[in-house]
Amino acid sequence: MSTRIRATLITISFVLMTYIVVGGLLGKNESSSEKTYRDLGVYSEVLSRIKQDYVTEPNLGKVTDGAIRGLLEALDPYSTYLTPQQYQDYLQHPDPGPADIGAFIAKPGHGLATVISVLPGSPTEKAGIKIGDIIDRIDNDSTRDLSVLQLQRLLAGAPATHVTLWVVRDGRNEPQKIDVERTTLSYPPVVAKIVDDGDGYLRLATFEKGKAAGL
Repeated sequence: MSTRIRATLITISFVLMTYIVVGGLLGKNESSSEKTYRDLGVYSEVLSRIKQDYVTEPNLGKVTDGAIRGLLEALDPYSTYLTPQQYQDYLQHPDPGPADIGAFIAKPGHGLATVISVLPGSPTEKAGIKIGDIIDRIDNDSTRDLSVLQLQRLLAGAPATHVTLWVVRDGRNEPQKIDVERTTLSYPPVVAKIVDDGDGYLRLATFEKGKAAGL
């Protein structure tokens, strides 16, 4: 690591550490609006340090996009930020296609695209993809910087088309390449029954449009 890179990291780390320490001392006595302005001041200071001290000329537009995306995705796994171009693409093509693969993906605290549910009988289940598997790439697109919305749009498409997933699971060092064919999904009905002690059991494999009316 060069001296300049080390100095940049130390400077930015010092700014953030100062923010944490001072914020802890002042946080009890400041209002919400004061804290907001202080947070913005820290971001401005870090951005200024990057502009002055970073080893190469930074792409500040990319830095800002990343900061905004991180801010929104810290709220929950589904909130995200779309750049103006991405938003225009979304408006022009709101429906990526009628077919899908039946994998439901979230980006929990670790930020990795993780399979959280698999539709029974879907192409995903037939391909052997399981809950807990991590999707490293979809075709040629890395999932790391994509939102859940963007991931879902990449998985959908025209019937009988194929999508290539690079899947990481426990016990494997390298992603496994799995080809999955998109299909028009058939959602299973709602399962409802009475179990022990008179408790009701209700299971919805997915909450698609119109499902609430059938409950």
